[in-house]
Amino acid sequence: MNKIIIKIILSILIIQTVLNTKLVWVEEGTIITTNGQSQDNFGFSVKISEDTIVSGAPQATIANKSGQGAVYIFQNNGTNWNQMQILTASDGKAGDNFGNSLAIQDSILVIGAYYSNVSTNHSQGKVYVFQNNGTNWIESQILTASDGSSGDWFGKSVAINGNYIAIGAQNANTSANGVNQGKAYVFQNNGTNWNQMEILTASDGASGDWFGTSIGANGNYIVISSVRANVSNNTQQGKVYVFTNNGTNWIESEILTASDGASGDAFGSSIAILANDIIIGSPKAEVGTNADQGKAYYYQNNGSSWVQKSILVGTNGAKGDNFGASVDVSSEYLIVGGPRAAVDGKTDQGKAWMFSKQGGDWTSDGEVVSRDGQAHDNFGSSVSISVNRSAVGAFGAEVGQNTEQGKTYFVGLVEAPPPVTIDFCGAMFSQFNCTWEDLGSDISYDINYNGNWQNINNSQYNGTSYTKVFGSPEFTDITGNVDYSVQIRGCNTTTTACGDGSTVYNVLTRIDAVKTLSGIPSGDYIDLSWNYPDVPMENSVPKLNHYLISYKGTGPTSMVSVSNITLTARISNLTTTEQYAIKIWACRTALCTGEDAGEDSSIDVTTSFGTVNDLYCVSSGFTSLYCSWSPPQSTFVPYFYNLTYITSMPSENGTEIVNSTQEMFDISYPLRPYTVYLSACNQDSYCGILSQYDLYAGYSSASFVSFVFWFVALLFVFVW
Repeated sequence: MNKIIIKIILSILIIQTVLNTKLVWVEEGTIITTNGQSQDNFGFSVKISEDTIVSGAPQATIANKSGQGAVYIFQNNGTNWNQMQILTASDGKAGDNFGNSLAIQDSILVIGAYYSNVSTNHSQGKVYVFQNNGTNWIESQILTASDGSSGDWFGKSVAINGNYIAIGAQNANTSANGVNQGKAYVFQNNGTNWNQMEILTASDGASGDWFGTSIGANGNYIVISSVRANVSNNTQQGKVYVFTNNGTNWIESEILTASDGASGDAFGSSIAILANDIIIGSPKAEVGTNADQGKAYYYQNNGSSWVQKSILVGTNGAKGDNFGASVDVSSEYLIVGGPRAAVDGKTDQGKAWMFSKQGGDWTSDGEVVSRDGQAHDNFGSSVSISVNRSAVGAFGAEVGQNTEQGKTYFVGLVEAPPPVTIDFCGAMFSQFNCTWEDLGSDISYDINYNGNWQNINNSQYNGTSYTKVFGSPEFTDITGNVDYSVQIRGCNTTTTACGDGSTVYNVLTRIDAVKTLSGIPSGDYIDLSWNYPDVPMENSVPKLNHYLISYKGTGPTSMVSVSNITLTARISNLTTTEQYAIKIWACRTALCTGEDAGEDSSIDVTTSFGTVNDLYCVSSGFTSLYCSWSPPQSTFVPYFYNLTYITSMPSENGTEIVNSTQEMFDISYPLRPYTVYLSACNQDSYCGILSQYDLYAGYSSASFVSFVFWFVALLFVFVW
């Protein structure tokens, strides 16, 4: 009986462990070619089937034939993906783009070369069928269109399903509707060869539609897109056509369009179909105000028709992601590529988004990025999924010094660490500190407080938990007066799998000190100035209530409050030549106490001198003024005096630096009113209160008598 109870308990614990274990998609490794060169574009197309990854390099140079193209076969040995074979076309020529499209089913591999010439038809296009003989892939047949013409691009898209191969020729002309309407071709296997069975066109096709841009096949359905088709007044919104096999022929049964489609959406740029699910990518679709963010549309078969069930967008999507440029689907999972997505500021690095089937619809499982990704890699330009493994192409990736050689990544489901428990997060000035529980070895930690996860470095460990102060210079975007919603998660350092974020911990940061506080004394007042602390802006004004200023000389402390948009203040009625300790706080509320008060910034300023005593000025001689005065009342001796005189002739105005208590200076225009200003100054050139003396500059009495005598004498001589 006891053994039975123990078994039941163990079973429950095992079930709980399984239920609590979260599997996440991560990039597990990188595949590159052994003979890769610049501009190969390896990863332009990818397919994964169980333990095989097939990746096309349509721009690869083969035997000096630039752009002939190659396809690489990789096999998984349980640990690594090893390059097994390089496939090329038996009749390949320069510029064929062999490997631009791929389809795989069991032992059959279909490869498009849409730029291939057929006889004298330039870029008519070909499709190559390879068969696996148990050891190698062998070219078994070359398919061409029975009515092909130059520029058709036969092989731009390919799909295989059972005994059928469907091939798109998006640039083909049709007799009914003219140039570049596009066609699709169906080939059937008779047990020996693949024979052209049917040519498909859109019932409402028009010139320039590009019917055959992408193609999918499963069961009794072939799905073909016209990515540039107009829908009502929406130019190039895009359409997708469903063809159903009636036992003999493929009949157009439905035309699918996006319920919220708009001009230029490129609906149908990618297609995936499996059983009762169709996924259609629309990478140019606008999401909110984000142009070209992209969408993917999920259609489900209800037994009689295909019905749009949901619209999928990428988590953390942004303008220009091109989400939906590539799609693939399995019975449980969906992968969507966004090759133009920026990652950590790296333009066009690219992302892939994962979804899982939950309750009959698709639920986001987050995004996958490459661990070694760089700008313009275009990770996600092609995607493929098989059960719980995916392959992602990045045709723009640099390898060594080879630009755009390209890479292919394999992505898998791995176990994620459990959620982190945050013990505490506390506010600081423009910072906050957090303590969280340790999850064990091989775990690194990320923090999210602004919508993005960032790695945590240099945290303090006490044996059971970690502590870290978050702020500048490592986290420069953390400022004061912000209510942060903090989460922390653990990530496995080996697999890079990250667990769910912790429960949110809200922390309101305090305001840090004002910047560049300075004080300029002038007599019995001090003019203060400063710059805003780092706080969020609201209508171009910092989110502050006001500033509180305290100052203290030899007397009691005084306080003054100023507006939140003011960056200057004057404190007046001070004692001259006295040192004042000044502090200023930026405040969150009018109370300005406790955590509502910011960090103080302080300076010591000595007020400058008061007025000088006994200022007196008089004319001296024919062209001089003489001034004298006594020092101001102070325990300090002035370092110098600043004397300025002003008259009605601006050219006569002047300033004298005086080191004594008297000064004589020349003037050029007598018999005019003069105003003299004088202030005592310290060694920092801060000058005190101005003293003023007004006079009418004339002559001394002796000079005046002499002047009159000579004037009369000259007048007498002149008259005589």
